[in-house]
Amino acid sequence: RREKILEYQGQQDFPICPNPDDPDACNPYQELQFPDEVYESIQEYREERA
Repeated sequence: RREKILEYQGQQDFPICPNPDDPDACNPYQELQFPDEVYESIQEYREERA
């Protein structure tokens, strides 16, 4: 979770999150590639919630 990352960052001598004010900047999963089924499931979930 972003909040936990920012909490740990406060205890470090180096930044974990390049821009703590940007909610998308602290996404540790941003560069991971998942199977297509995962993305399809996420899309279905978002469509159901809309």
